[in-house]
Parts: sequence; structure tokens; C-alpha cells
Amino acid sequence: MRFLTLDWWRGGLSDEEADAASAAFKHHFESIRDRLPKSILDLWDSYSLHDGSLVGLSWNSETQSLQMVVNGWDNVNDDHRVLYELNYLGVESFEVDSSRENERCQRSGFDDLGYYEVDIVDKKGFRLDFLFWSGIEISVTFADLELKVTPTGGE
Repeated sequence: MRFLTLDWWRGGLSDEEADAASAAFKHHFESIRDRLPKSILDLWDSYSLHDGSLVGLSWNSETQSLQMVVNGWDNVNDDHRVLYELNYLGVESFEVDSSRENERCQRSGFDDLGYYEVDIVDKKGFRLDFLFWSGIEISVTFADLELKVTPTGGE
């Protein structure tokens, strides 16, 4: 994570530093917005993975694709539970960094998905970075993203 770091999330920065990091990410996002596909824009404009739980992660070496499944909230439609399927196509890299895991995490595994950032890589690819409360980060570099949102009926 480049802007919305674990220190930023957990209050390890001064108010000025935290505000500067938030403003820097917002500026960065707006500077690349017109080059992002609709599926990525939907994650910012129509949905939110914030406070979601990672329930599936599967790699297909034949198709160079990765599926990430997050049980989360539909912030647009009265906070109902939904299942987000993020299908990454043309995956160039996939990394999981658990070097910042620590004792503040009360539960096992990844814990809540907190924040995510996007960037453009090599003019035609994209990178999504995810930060979990546990301190674990996931980074995926890919050519395209298919987003499927399925209501699960719960509140």
C-alpha cells in the first residue's frame, strides 16, 4: 500500500500526516480515473469492499486468472450483505505480504478487509492492493477485471 498504510489505518500517523495521505490517494485516484475500466470504478463509485471478509482466493494457471471472493456490504442498497467476485484476467503477478502481521489482530486469518488502492501499470495494466486488519496485504497486477456482485439476503 502506497497511501493508505497500516500506520495510517491504525492511527500511527499524526493528524496532518493522515490527512496528507488521504488527500494524496484521492489526488492520485482522480488523476487516473479516466483510464480505469468500469469494473474498477464501480468498486469506488457503487460498492465498497471495506469491512468485508475474504472467503475465497483461487488461481487458474491455465488461464492466468485469479478469483477473489469477498463477503461484504452493498453500501448503495441499504447495507445488505453481498458476495463480491473479483475475477482478474491476464494476471501478471499476485503477492501476499504477511510481514506486518502482529498481535493486535484478535482473530485468525486475514481479518477484515480495510482499504484498497489502485494504480496503472505499464500503460495498459492495473494493480489493486488490499490491506487487511491483520496487517496482511494482497497485491494483484492484471490486464482486466470482471466484477460480479450477488446479494446474499442477509443484513
